[in-house]
Amino acid sequence: MDLLSRGEGGDYVFVSGLTATDENGNLLHKEDIVAQARAICRKIEGILRHVGAGLNRVPDAPYKETAEARWEMFGDRFLTAMGIPVQSLIRKDALIEIKVVANVPSDRR
Repeated sequence: MDLLSRGEGGDYVFVSGLTATDENGNLLHKEDIVAQARAICRKIEGILRHVGAGLNRVPDAPYKETAEARWEMFGDRFLTAMGIPVQSLIRKDALIEIKVVANVPSDRR
């Protein structure tokens, strides 16, 4: 997968900013930031599964505006969260872009 790169130590996976798109690149849920966050979290979960990790290996998550989706995906784990307001994202009608860094146990690679 071209979305993945490992750090120097090989223990981390960096997933670049993702938007809520389907397999054909069409934006989903154009006016619903929580639904976009859910779709992105599902993509992140699939990417992490591909490298032998899961959402439990992610130390931070999307901002509080998407807390509902965050609790659904990450449970009651306390995660750091940050939101940066922007005028717009590059992808038209995208309301949120999420990136994560996950720790991947070396025995799972």
